[in-house]
Amino acid sequence: CEQPVVGAVTTEIVGDITKEMTKDIVGGKLPYTVLGALLLVFVSNQWSRALVYYINNFNIPVSPEAAHLYANIDIGYNTEQYSILASVGFTSAFALASLFAGEVVAKYDRGKINSVAALSWSAALALGSLATTFPQLLLSRAAMGLAMAATTPASYTLLAEVTPPQLIATANSIFSSGIYIGGGLASLSILLDEQIGWRGAGLAVAGIGAAAAAVSGLILRDPREISRRLADTEGGGGD
Repeated sequence: CEQPVVGAVTTEIVGDITKEMTKDIVGGKLPYTVLGALLLVFVSNQWSRALVYYINNFNIPVSPEAAHLYANIDIGYNTEQYSILASVGFTSAFALASLFAGEVVAKYDRGKINSVAALSWSAALALGSLATTFPQLLLSRAAMGLAMAATTPASYTLLAEVTPPQLIATANSIFSSGIYIGGGLASLSILLDEQIGWRGAGLAVAGIGAAAAAVSGLILRDPREISRRLADTEGGGGD
């Protein structure tokens, strides 16, 4: 006889969370907290993927100092191998995963997708920063490509559900700025490289990505998943 009471309490709690997530739609405001968390993850995404362009240099002689600063000198790979690392090594995995990203986003919690993906590509970047051979580095780039594929569709669809219709274009524009913010931070990582070397720079960016994953995990809630849970709770209470 207590089960309906528990179900009612759960329904009320889940209902309150749903109201909180959708309050900006009712109020006609941008969902700044959700947008900020998604933007933080997207900046990490772009920063992590573009970092490789700034930790390689084929125009200086080999030396211990150069090996500390540049991955190609430290690990010992040529321009042809670098071209694979910077392009198809990442994009082929990203494109393959993108074929299934829509289905994953449609089925699972989009907040958790962002958090898990950010944590995964950060782990891949950290492992790549510890690599001692070219195949290890290439594998880490491929793993990053796989991890990054689902975040954009998850983010855009989540934004669309918590943003007033008249402000969706504005929210999408702010979110898209992450491409240029992340790319700019990647170029500024040259300064980081000069201080702590290419491995240290990679580990630092990976740490920031892990922090972004933690923040998004605390903030992001998927209204669709909350509604499903609410429906399951009400269905269970009816039994």
